[in-house]
Amino acid sequence: MRMCSYAVKSEAARLVLIAMVLAFAGALEELSPKIAGVGFPLLLPFTLIVAARWSFPMWAVTAIAAGATEDALASLPPAASATFFLAAAALVHWSAVRHPLYVLAYPAYLLWLCVWGGNLAGNLFGRILIGFPVGALSVAIVARLAGFIAREAGIDER
Repeated sequence: MRMCSYAVKSEAARLVLIAMVLAFAGALEELSPKIAGVGFPLLLPFTLIVAARWSFPMWAVTAIAAGATEDALASLPPAASATFFLAAAALVHWSAVRHPLYVLAYPAYLLWLCVWGGNLAGNLFGRILIGFPVGALSVAIVARLAGFIAREAGIDER
């Protein structure tokens, strides 16, 4: 019987970790309180953190899966969030300056949703204004949690 290589086990462990985190993050995102129609994003910051830390196939899979999860939970058109998540993850992965992109990602996502959906409740300017601190806080929290989970699971690349 041939044993799997370490790389295959590591990739499988990452996929399982991604699936678990996406399930819990999606549930928490839907259950979190909304401030003027703006909830706390968890799927988008997780995608951006994975894009900053992991290699190409894993961050692309994470972006597509997180976007599809967001689309399903929020009753958005298919690929509305997935395309934004994939574009934002690619931008973060190949950018030299990532921290401003972390802060701008959630307000840009709210604008993107307005273009795709058009019928979002509330004032768009107010939602984007609230989206800056809420998105930045979510990224800071998710970055700490993702680092802790990756270290505990033994799959941290850093």
